[in-house]
Amino acid sequence: MPEPFPVVSFLSDYGTSDEFVGVCKGVMLGIAPQITILDITHEVPAFDVRAGGLTLSRAVQYLKGKSSHKLLTEHQSLRKRYWGQHLWSRGYWVATSGNVTDEVWKKYIEDQKPEEPDDNVKVV
Repeated sequence: MPEPFPVVSFLSDYGTSDEFVGVCKGVMLGIAPQITILDITHEVPAFDVRAGGLTLSRAVQYLKGKSSHKLLTEHQSLRKRYWGQHLWSRGYWVATSGNVTDEVWKKYIEDQKPEEPDDNVKVV
């Protein structure tokens, strides 16, 4: 099975009229070059934490639903393995960049590696 790739979903109230979003992405890639940065939006109203939270929640819900449908439709083995279960967990991690150190980002990305599945389950 291919190695999963870490994704950082990036949304902000920075706007796109200057270089700040690009600088932030450059810093993130400098810390963790293996990540993929998914831009959700940079037009959240300034300091509106609720609007940012709702935007992210809707984006995650959509991405999980669409990707789950695509994966289960295209891969018979996944359909068998996850029959009656959810492909994605319900949760996701969110933090503001002002509260996150380089070490926290690195640990989060490393912790995304999945546990090895236990395929030796026997039903008696």
